[in-house]
Amino acid sequence: MEKQKESEMKENFYQKIKSQLLAKGLVVADLQKNIREENVDAIAELIGKDWYTFGKYMKVEESTLDHIKEVGGSKLGRKKKLLEYCISKKLRYEDIIYGLYNSSDEHNPSINGVLDYLLTQRESEDPKSNERQSSKQRRPRSKLLQQQDVPWQAIFEERQLNQPKLTKSQGHLTPETYADHFFEMLWLEENEHMKKLEEKCDGANYKLTIYDSQNVPLHLLQNPLSYYGYISDKEFTDDKIEYATQASDRVTIVGRDGIFVAYKHSYNFNHLENRMYIVAHNTQKILQALRRGSKVEDGREINVRAEFEVKHSYFDHLQHAVVIAPDYIKRCLLPDAMSFSSLFLMFGLQYSRSFFMKLDENNQLKALRMITSDSSQPSPLACPPPVILYGPYGSGKTRIL
Repeated sequence: MEKQKESEMKENFYQKIKSQLLAKGLVVADLQKNIREENVDAIAELIGKDWYTFGKYMKVEESTLDHIKEVGGSKLGRKKKLLEYCISKKLRYEDIIYGLYNSSDEHNPSINGVLDYLLTQRESEDPKSNERQSSKQRRPRSKLLQQQDVPWQAIFEERQLNQPKLTKSQGHLTPETYADHFFEMLWLEENEHMKKLEEKCDGANYKLTIYDSQNVPLHLLQNPLSYYGYISDKEFTDDKIEYATQASDRVTIVGRDGIFVAYKHSYNFNHLENRMYIVAHNTQKILQALRRGSKVEDGREINVRAEFEVKHSYFDHLQHAVVIAPDYIKRCLLPDAMSFSSLFLMFGLQYSRSFFMKLDENNQLKALRMITSDSSQPSPLACPPPVILYGPYGSGKTRIL
């Protein structure tokens, strides 16, 4: 219900703001551009005085807002740190204007200021953008481009606005309802991981150690221009580190001198220690944080708040695969008496060979061959339906499907 209300509010927002966009020669696509760090100073000046309420509408937790209030100094400084935090979450102009709209209405003068700034940015980047944009709107899209579009189910922000109606799952599982059932189950699983990751792994008093460049262990070194280090704390136990390694892609680091994003290091997958290794791009925020850090044996140590982000890409790929799955695949997964016809004998085993969806030859691929085999043909791999997959969390059952 809450997600549906949010979707209706956003639709109403677009209707209200549409006239302002048209008046300035902008389109919705312009609002969907990400805000960069170099935009922070200018946009911070445009946000109204009540930055705290604005932050709430941007869905920033009160504990984070209180931290920004404590370390931000002046109101302008707090607004800058709020924007820096939001940028780490892939903030778009659309999000800024939506937050301003919710904290006031479509007549909020700050909205007009942000739209003017956006128009200036677009024109400075490409003076001919207005002419091309009008041409693009008139030109029909080719069928090939339409086929290459990513379905909304495979975009995290889009599927979050489409909370499944759980009554669907009470019906029978058939090839026709398979996609709906799969979407519902994956949606619930993803949201459960988001809650669990926040409750289990996020921490407000973790220690971040960044190695000095000459002390980076060779097994961690990938790019000499990046920073390497690890997050540790007595509360950040082995099981939490293992879960964060499996379920997250990156972590937002909030310190006294700013906010930056770090990524989990691949070393964590094969070596479980009492610390989580990270790698971060060289940014001014890290340099500022390190200046205040305490000197330790291998580098500098700072106290931080860490917020882990679920590996949405995993669910993106699975949702995408289900949407584009042909009917005969669904009939293989949910066979009936008519599934094993002469048409089925022509079926060739197809699966992704991309590294992030790679199947294990001895187990996963063997299971897939069993699922898609013709049980009427004598073969060591043939087996009558259904094929039951079982195994612990993370063993790759869902990936096979």
